[in-house]
Amino acid sequence: MQNGLEVGALFDDDFGESIADLVSRMEPVRPEVVRATCVFQTLRCLASPFRSKGNRHDYYSLSQPAHRMQFWSHSWHGSRWSKILTLYVVQNATAASALSTALAVGPLALSTLRLPSLKMLSFPSFVPFCFVIALVTYGVVSLFWRRRQLVFMDRICIHQSNHLLKAEGLISMGAILKSSDSMLVLWDPTYQERLWCLFEMAAFLRSRPQNQEPHLIIWPTVLGPVTAAASLALVVACGAGYASISLTIAVGLGSVPFWLLVGASTGLIFFKIADAMRQYCREVESLQHQLQQFRLDDALSYCCTVGHVGPSGEQMLCDRLLVRRCIDNWFGSVDQFERTVRTEVLEILVNQLSTAVVTYRRVLEAPAALFWLFLDLTCAAVYGGDMDGSIRQLLRGLAYWLAVTPTVLVAVYRSANAMRRERKPPCLDRLVSLLLLCFGLGCFLCFVAVEESLVWLLRDQLQLPISVPGAIFAVLALSSMALAWQGLKPSLEWPTSHFR
Repeated sequence: MQNGLEVGALFDDDFGESIADLVSRMEPVRPEVVRATCVFQTLRCLASPFRSKGNRHDYYSLSQPAHRMQFWSHSWHGSRWSKILTLYVVQNATAASALSTALAVGPLALSTLRLPSLKMLSFPSFVPFCFVIALVTYGVVSLFWRRRQLVFMDRICIHQSNHLLKAEGLISMGAILKSSDSMLVLWDPTYQERLWCLFEMAAFLRSRPQNQEPHLIIWPTVLGPVTAAASLALVVACGAGYASISLTIAVGLGSVPFWLLVGASTGLIFFKIADAMRQYCREVESLQHQLQQFRLDDALSYCCTVGHVGPSGEQMLCDRLLVRRCIDNWFGSVDQFERTVRTEVLEILVNQLSTAVVTYRRVLEAPAALFWLFLDLTCAAVYGGDMDGSIRQLLRGLAYWLAVTPTVLVAVYRSANAMRRERKPPCLDRLVSLLLLCFGLGCFLCFVAVEESLVWLLRDQLQLPISVPGAIFAVLALSSMALAWQGLKPSLEWPTSHFR
């Protein structure tokens, strides 16, 4: 929460004590104060509630009274666009990936009919129908999917201009957290520095019944930009692939144009991703240091930074006073709360953040550009009458989408964690990120080399159908993926005992 409680001249210890008592009881001022909004309302107009500054826009009408919801906890002092991109990925990517890939299969189904009107799908008139249909669908669904899950988002569910309604919402914050089935934390390096963020997490943990595991979902805001950049790079790379195929058909060039186009168009993007991964690993390590030395008095509060005077000159109740008294009521003492942060909260944050950027589900939810490309190749082979070749292309697409890409990604992330230490001078640090990029490229080329070797041995030497090396390559790639992802979480955890 960004703003302190504006209470005019009622700024005394007795009033603060009564407010803290109301909040700590976790009961609403009125039942209608506990409100929620649909996910799609938070993302309307490119997430306008997150982008707008001050109280110029009233989003309160987008909320409604609710009994159960998901609580969104975030810091207003981090990057807004990183937060917005992460929400689009977390909330809409599943639907976008499923629908786009399902529609991409449509031209393949039609190509099996071998209709004369679909002649353009075959070589030499290669047209990226599957790719274009899937790409457009993915973009439209990502932006406009209307997910109706009820969530609490502070700028929408607490009135920002009516001081009475705003005060009622803030006083009922404990009740709102108690009514939340889960908490989604949009984490960035400023999160653990903000008093209200830590207060929200403390209240959520306190509101859970004894022996019930708190349902905390933590997503780093770097997830959105990294996913967007990787998706862009894959789309551009596949575009280069289509260009290479067209050049091969038109003038008989080999695969050299493909690799040149891919390297020139995606190298810088993947370098930025590699650098961002190393930086993220450093931030998680820094988080452990900060929380191991956590003191409530060191947390930052908006009201204290403005001298407890609101934008209109009104006096503000000190958030620190309110939070401290609530913590005393919930945890018995500030010392006990600080111990909880240094142990329980630290463990939850680190365990989830260590694998939040790289999960198999998120990899599959990114645009399956490579699979869409191979679907077009499959369509062309089917209509051209090469059923054996079409099976090979389909197996290749599944292997590169479901196995090769995730395996390379997890290998790069493991290496980024091992190479996370920042080097001086900056040019040396950039060189380390470049080495990380080269390592990822090398992993990918290893899979390509294995596939080409299988084709040479099984088709060219043993005269087996081309689908046989395709099937063996798919099995090998899936096996490598299973080995690479096995035990990912333990291998990426930083030993917190070193800081205790």
